[in-house]
Amino acid sequence: MHPLIENNIYLNGLFVFNPILLVISLLLFAHFFWSWRRTYKSTGWKLDFWHYNVFLTCVLPIFILYPFIASELNIPAVGGFYPKIISATNFAFLISTVGYCSMLVGRLIGNLIQKSSAGTLKLSCFELMMYNNMRNKTVLWFVSVVYSFLMFSLILFLVKSGNVSDPRAFFLKNGALRPIFNFIQVMYGLVVVSLFLRYMASKNKIDLLLIFSISLGSLFLGSRMATLGPFLIIAVVYYFIHPEKVGFKKLVLLSSSFVFLAIGLSSFRAGGDSQGFLFGLYNAIFFGNNFSDVRDFAWVFSYWDGDYWYGKSYVAAILSFIPREFSDIRSAWAVSVITDGYVGFDPEIHPGLRTGIFGEAFFNFGILGVVAIGVISGVLLRLSDFKIKKYISLDPRLFYSITWNFKVISAFYITAGFWSLYVFVFFHLCLFVIRSLFSKHS
Repeated sequence: MHPLIENNIYLNGLFVFNPILLVISLLLFAHFFWSWRRTYKSTGWKLDFWHYNVFLTCVLPIFILYPFIASELNIPAVGGFYPKIISATNFAFLISTVGYCSMLVGRLIGNLIQKSSAGTLKLSCFELMMYNNMRNKTVLWFVSVVYSFLMFSLILFLVKSGNVSDPRAFFLKNGALRPIFNFIQVMYGLVVVSLFLRYMASKNKIDLLLIFSISLGSLFLGSRMATLGPFLIIAVVYYFIHPEKVGFKKLVLLSSSFVFLAIGLSSFRAGGDSQGFLFGLYNAIFFGNNFSDVRDFAWVFSYWDGDYWYGKSYVAAILSFIPREFSDIRSAWAVSVITDGYVGFDPEIHPGLRTGIFGEAFFNFGILGVVAIGVISGVLLRLSDFKIKKYISLDPRLFYSITWNFKVISAFYITAGFWSLYVFVFFHLCLFVIRSLFSKHS
């Protein structure tokens, strides 16, 4: 076996890794830390859009968790698949590392674009349109009330049908109704974040009332990330606007609280008890399914037949506005169907395996696909980072406007959620149309 592929076992299986690859992961983590510290010292930003996203999508799941992805403590999560998975963990790590380095190349290109513009990156017409959409309180309140009606109608349906305890499982089995559930979930995040950004700018208490009522309803949607995700975004935006109010201790406390709450909700929903919570928290972070991107990449890789998909999963994603039951392409090439098919899961009851931000690009186009999506992501993420630092202090509502292009490329990371991009576009088109209608009659 090649020395870069063979794993060594340490502490009775607690750590399983290749020493050479561990050194690589430590060096890349050290580079990330150096980059963050250099940015902090030169700009005063303790946290910026680039380092926030890179940490969550690459540094944490790929480099920090590398010694744990092949640990024997993963067996409760993956069962009898474990021996097959550990044979591919280092392949998945190396491919993901190539993607991360490609993002760094994209960052350099973004720096060059910034310099060529003489530091005057301007907001595009589309970005200004999105910004103006969220400035109009009447339009945003109208959409929020309509959304609240739709959400609570869905909850009433779930209560009457006896599926309020596990709505995700119900809609996964009923594919024709699944788009409705997906639409309600994605719209929740868009509406709540938009209202909060408006509140940050205007301090109108009606925004808070709408946020509270909608967030309360989201607890019945059965997804902890759907409920908590918008508040993480809000917390990050608040920090972007007021970095002087959030020190390192508060930043660590906030991050830890979010993780505890997310995993605590998961434990509560699964019927867990408080006695084993701390062990469950440790297990969920390092060996569970919350940050298992590289492990799941290896899982799929170990069963992959070597035939590239050549963009078929991306075509299926672009057609994601069509329910899978009504599309031959989607029923055969949706990424959740393919990954479930490789490992023998039923796609009707399992949502597919998550292969990280570079896995799907690799299975479609090999290393070239990984490099391409890495470079493009690095460029767009860096340009969004520059614009946030320049404009966010003027008005927090510019956040969504500035980051839309990065949202588009990130939809191609794991296309199982590609439909959320359509909901995002639909949301802003609705705001624009309603704003136009209101302005004509005012």
